[in-house]
Amino acid sequence: SHKHSMPPKEPPQPSQAQMQSAMNDMQHVAMAIQPSPSDPNAEVPLEKIILACASAPGMLASIPEEHPSKTDAVEEAFEKAGVKLDWINTEGISKKNAILLYWKLHRQQGDYKKIDDDLDTPTQQHASACLQITMKLMMQAQMLLPHQGWVAATVGIARASALFANQLWSHEDKEALDIMEEVLKGEGLRAPKLR
Repeated sequence: SHKHSMPPKEPPQPSQAQMQSAMNDMQHVAMAIQPSPSDPNAEVPLEKIILACASAPGMLASIPEEHPSKTDAVEEAFEKAGVKLDWINTEGISKKNAILLYWKLHRQQGDYKKIDDDLDTPTQQHASACLQITMKLMMQAQMLLPHQGWVAATVGIARASALFANQLWSHEDKEALDIMEEVLKGEGLRAPKLR
């Protein structure tokens, strides 16, 4: 007797609503970081990308305005360290999202570790949700932006994506590079040498 092999299962296809949601998010991010016609090759600052993600429709739909997170300790820590947050030109949940995303990048830096450990559960959950959604947005943007021909924006998204994936604040700062080296050692990898 020979057995019938089961045909491979098709991966689940995204629903129309999921596709529309992803399109809305990408339209939002693209509008926020599109190059200016007068300087199409201008570098896209990380802060601009954070603001775009923090206020993306998918982010706003996922994290309710009344989520009980508190950003006071984070804002105080940044203020004490002389880190300016005046680039966060938004209010409400978008502002909290931006602050917590920025925090996720800095939380391993210096004295911030202790503050990060002491954040309450709703704030930690909020920050983690922001990071997760941002990673999804970064992946989608990395697939879309090259088709726009926006070189600087594509590079900006790729650089930001690496920082979010590693939760590091800089590609150049020695402390951030040391943390990355420890992570790579833990994974049994060497730091890449670019030529």
